[in-house]
Amino acid sequence: CLSRGLGDVYKRQIWYSERDGENWKAPIMLGNNINSANDEFYPSVSNSGNLYFTSTQENGIGREDIFMSKKIDGEFKKATVLDTTINTKYYEFNSFISPDENLLIFSSFARPDEIGGGDLYYSKKGNDGKWKEAKNFGKLVNSEKLDYCPFIDIERKNFYFTSERRIEGKNKICLLYTSDAA
Repeated sequence: CLSRGLGDVYKRQIWYSERDGENWKAPIMLGNNINSANDEFYPSVSNSGNLYFTSTQENGIGREDIFMSKKIDGEFKKATVLDTTINTKYYEFNSFISPDENLLIFSSFARPDEIGGGDLYYSKKGNDGKWKEAKNFGKLVNSEKLDYCPFIDIERKNFYFTSERRIEGKNKICLLYTSDAA
């Protein structure tokens, strides 16, 4: 959601709305533990309520980074940047966190192992609870164009994402990969 900042500058911020019967209540901006003077966007929430999102905060590692805020006693705590197993000096954005918080899928741009104009990467949590080094999905998923906005429908074992690749004369498309290994 865009919010008016200083002057006519609009910043991307994270908001939420609660359902009240068949209607939605007015949206509420998450507080300063999530939103900053910079951009925050593409939230993903685990079953525990922990929030993963992209931000351009100055305490990050690169230009855009993935942050996480733990939800404790119904309140989001101060967001922290994920370490260098995930974030680099480049761009990491649009993360999806699995419901059990053991798989993180995200986009990155400008990494040395990139196939195209931004690739999808994944990381699994180790037995020690720390993220393992992120890996590129490779050519099975990534193209020579930007691939981004991942989402897994866990129940149906479908992996969705957006790609700017051209197929059959169409430009922006959504692709679906189905795998029992999801």
